Parts: sequence; C-alpha cells; structure tokens
Amino acid sequence: GCTYPLGMSDGRIRNTQLSAESSDLGWGPGKARLNGASAWCSDSEKLWTTFLQIRLDKVRHVSGISSQGQSQLVRSYYVLTYALRYSLDGIDWHWYKDVGSDQIKIFTGNSNYNTEKRNTLRDTFVTLYLRVYPLSFYNDMCLRLEIYGCLDEKG
Repeated sequence: GCTYPLGMSDGRIRNTQLSAESSDLGWGPGKARLNGASAWCSDSEKLWTTFLQIRLDKVRHVSGISSQGQSQLVRSYYVLTYALRYSLDGIDWHWYKDVGSDQIKIFTGNSNYNTEKRNTLRDTFVTLYLRVYPLSFYNDMCLRLEIYGCLDEKG
C-alpha cells in the first residue's frame, strides 16, 4: 500500500525543507518531527494563516499524516484540529477536501501532548509541498509530524 513514512521522523526530509509562517524562538520548523525530543511551536495564534510547511523530497502521493504535541515541565501543548493545503509548485495551493465535498476537511488532531494521532486520507493527493494549518489548540500550537505516502499508486 501507499503508506510509507516520507521522512519526517528519520530525517530524510531535511531542516531546509521545513518552514513556517511563524515560530517560537527555539521551537523552529526543523523540530517538527514525530517522536522527536522537541517540536515546532508557532508564536502566532492566527487561525487560517499560521502554518507549518513541508517540502517533500520529490512529488509524492500523500495518504496520511500523524501528529503529536509537546510538553515542557508541567505544561502540555498540542493541536486539537487542523486543515491541510497542498501545492505542486509552491504558488498554486489547494485545501484538502473529502471527495464530493466543497468543504475544507477539518482533521482531528491530538488529545494530549504525546500520543500519536494518525489520520488516513480518504482521497490521496499528489504534491510536493504540504502545509498544516492548526485551527484549535491546547495552550499553544505545537506539532510533531510524519507524512505517509508513496511515489506512485503502486507504492
């Protein structure tokens, strides 16, 4: 199947391929790796404009996404819901919607800082760039991610 990790947790996606609309000092986009020691956290709380961007190593079919939050001392930070946007060229962006729907799909994210929440996409899409937009959160927008997919339909 088309469900291979595309390189966030193992570092194949390099820090230079990760960017964000805003980041807290010391919590940059390069830290947004599933099961990593740290996380990306936004210093903005603006919904629909704050995002974490991933540039994949090559054009991929994307079939799923996993997220975690982050804790520091006794406080937890995690994203409750998010939306996805994707682009082949980094200029023309498309919101992810379920098949047959014109509504932007709102994904359920995390319910604590550490448990991995995996969402499998009903419709895979082909992309080079992916943006994750946190839409609700606990204490702060903090994310650790893995993206799943494959090179082509056959995997």
